[in-house]
Amino acid sequence: MSEDRVYKLIAEIVGSENVSNEPYSLECYARDSTTNKPSLPNYIAMATTVEQIQGLVRLANKERIPLIPVVGMSNTGGLTIPVEGGIIIDLHKMDKIIEINTDIDYAIVEPGVTIGQIDAELKKIGYWVSLPVGPPGSAGLLPGYILHGYGHLGGKYGINSEQITGAEFVLPDGELVRLGGGAVSPYWFHRTPIPDLLGLALGWQGSTGIVTKLGINIYQRPKFKDAVGWGIFTSHEEPLPESCARFLLKIGRSELAYDISGHSWGAVQIGKGLKYPLEPKPKEDPELYFAATTYAFTEEEITLKKKLIERLIKEGIDSGLPFDYTDVTGRIKVEMPTKYALKYSDHRGGGGLDYIGSITPVINWTKGIKRLNEIFDKFDFTPYIRLSVYRGTLQGMMRALMPYNRDDEKDVDAVQKMAREVVQVVLDCGGLIYKAPSFACKAMWERGDPNYLKLMKLVKQTLDPNSIMNPGRLGM
Repeated sequence: MSEDRVYKLIAEIVGSENVSNEPYSLECYARDSTTNKPSLPNYIAMATTVEQIQGLVRLANKERIPLIPVVGMSNTGGLTIPVEGGIIIDLHKMDKIIEINTDIDYAIVEPGVTIGQIDAELKKIGYWVSLPVGPPGSAGLLPGYILHGYGHLGGKYGINSEQITGAEFVLPDGELVRLGGGAVSPYWFHRTPIPDLLGLALGWQGSTGIVTKLGINIYQRPKFKDAVGWGIFTSHEEPLPESCARFLLKIGRSELAYDISGHSWGAVQIGKGLKYPLEPKPKEDPELYFAATTYAFTEEEITLKKKLIERLIKEGIDSGLPFDYTDVTGRIKVEMPTKYALKYSDHRGGGGLDYIGSITPVINWTKGIKRLNEIFDKFDFTPYIRLSVYRGTLQGMMRALMPYNRDDEKDVDAVQKMAREVVQVVLDCGGLIYKAPSFACKAMWERGDPNYLKLMKLVKQTLDPNSIMNPGRLGM
């Protein structure tokens, strides 16, 4: 295509080798795995320095052109689809691990650092971080942190955004600011006790600026690992009785496990790579599979932790809960990054995967999972539900995942309708939508405090008066 004026201005900032407006390049950024409507950007710019990011932001402001930051392109929710065109700013080349501080236990990374990269580097020195669960090792680390993702250490340390210690942030006017402890101290070790302005960057889906460096907690890597699995043998109509939900609270409060996660029966079969349609669930199989994964620094510690978890499960069985132990080989989060993630995306053929995730009180999973099963049944989809208990055990990730055939209009239509019904289930359960597409945000704001949305709009307008940063997000 022709090199127009804006193209040439972008090339002056990032170099001619790092800009494109060729149709085949634009198509790569126009969609994701979900049913969100594709939309082409006008330009692709690959930044390699903070100064280039600043230059692109200033150009976008001057020309009133939307600017959409992306990293690994494995996102879901349509969050990086350029709904109003504009410039995609691809950050995957900015992949330096800037600092690893083992005296204070934090690391500073650029936005292009991948899950596999940080894990491999920290493994050399006996450390690790909470790695986002689900994406392959090639996925970016930063998006899962700034979008409040869940990691494999979430049962112990909480969601990933709780482990952010600081950030460097390009504002929508191109100015550079440090947030967190690094705003004052040479050490990016914590967000408090100074005013915590990291909220200006977290959860905003790239609509308030661009994170160019991220400080995160790192942890010594235990040598030993193990897991205990149990099944919940109930019925499809009543998959998680309240007594079983309360057991999850109990095992979480024991603080023995780094991760407590569950899957519906269908999700386990999909994880094995089985295709649609599945055979009916055997009567002897559980409705839900759970696993508690734990780690330890000594053999004695891991043995004791596993024994104590098994004791809790036995106490549940002895009290009449519909439990039994299950094999967890091949489906627990002891090996990270996840090696089987891509199996989940092609259950029905056609390579589509949409989902609605949430942070929802565990006690309300009882009614939530029941209603999710009803939605899956209504549209003739395999119930594919994933569950994770967070630190504190009062909340957890309840996710409905919908693999679909991208070339099947009936599938696409069904998933779009299912997603909207799932959103209502989550909200009825008192939950909050994770990586919320715009329609889900609007549903939240309709039920929420109107002054909260008013304040959000004020923040957005103050930081980004020209509305260049990833417009069309957050239902605003």
